[in-house]
Amino acid sequence: MDIDFEDLVSNAPDAFLLGDTKGNFIYVNEYVFVLTGYTKEELIGKNITTLFTEEELAKKPLRYDLLETGKNVISARKLKKKDGSFVDIEMITKKMKNGYYQAYLRDISEIVKTREKLIENESKYRATFLTSPDALALNKMDGTYVDINDGFTKMTGYTRDDLIGHSSYEINIWENIEDRDRLIEGLKKYGSVSNFLARFRMKDGSTKYALMSSKIIDINGEKHHFSLTRDVSNFIRVQEDALKQKELLEVTLKYIEDGVITTDIKGDIVLA
Repeated sequence: MDIDFEDLVSNAPDAFLLGDTKGNFIYVNEYVFVLTGYTKEELIGKNITTLFTEEELAKKPLRYDLLETGKNVISARKLKKKDGSFVDIEMITKKMKNGYYQAYLRDISEIVKTREKLIENESKYRATFLTSPDALALNKMDGTYVDINDGFTKMTGYTRDDLIGHSSYEINIWENIEDRDRLIEGLKKYGSVSNFLARFRMKDGSTKYALMSSKIIDINGEKHHFSLTRDVSNFIRVQEDALKQKELLEVTLKYIEDGVITTDIKGDIVLA
């Protein structure tokens, strides 16, 4: 099957440039104008350095040394367009057998913007994660700690060095390990669990009641669970005290009703 090389590269979705042994353009395809703003005629005879600033070339030199060894050189660069604006590109360059150089230039502006947005979002997440007063933790599904915040340290006494790379089983942080198993079962079934009440063992050996809300998230193709845990020990203690007072009052009223104890004129309780 005969293939028309010029027809193939002229209709390529990327900019194709062919340079002589010194990197001066002897052929460029139509897409070069879309990417650079230069017409084919304007670029023929120009050197590839025309497309980059001195600062860019100083930061990322054209690797003729690697091309001489026969390697394909792939690099991400900022290309300077004819109007002075810049575009992020990926450049794939190769030295041909006749000593000429060929290069494909692809616009990766959207990819770079997406990456920058992810970095920005990660920075915002990190700031929120670190400063939250609640205990936050990121674990693998087997319980291994990937990250915790200061709120987690303040609540439990455990530091990042104590936990990162270790599992909740190793740390023995769950007073009842069956609670942890029930949490994971719920996560696997529903994807998230809210207000899960459990008792946790602190680093100093004391225990606290806490409400945990957890959600499965995907990180680089691996499932993790992200959890927010809030200490509710004081609330539980108040409830327990109130229940004890209620039970005591009910018993007292029953004794009064049965005549076991009576009240004097002042209302003080006395034994009958």
